[in-house]
Amino acid sequence: MGIQVPRCSAYGAFDEAVVQPACTFGDQSGRYCSHVWHNGPAGIAAEREIYGTPRFLADIQLRSMAHPRPWICRSRGADVAKVRFVLPPPTPEI
Repeated sequence: MGIQVPRCSAYGAFDEAVVQPACTFGDQSGRYCSHVWHNGPAGIAAEREIYGTPRFLADIQLRSMAHPRPWICRSRGADVAKVRFVLPPPTPEI
């Protein structure tokens, strides 16, 4: 998942890319946030303290879901995540 935050009073503007695989524990299902890439260095240490999730500084290129190219997350010069959204064709009206 990728998000763009244009304004944040605590950290300023930032983009974030998150890996959240589905998981189960007993009879409960949910998501586990295993990695967070963040392009605003002011928020990385604070958010790591608050949420306990590993956070990494990265260059994040997010695009709208309608854009044909994927969003890309690069850290230390290498692609670490790439996601392409595919929207289903519109359903014809009857």
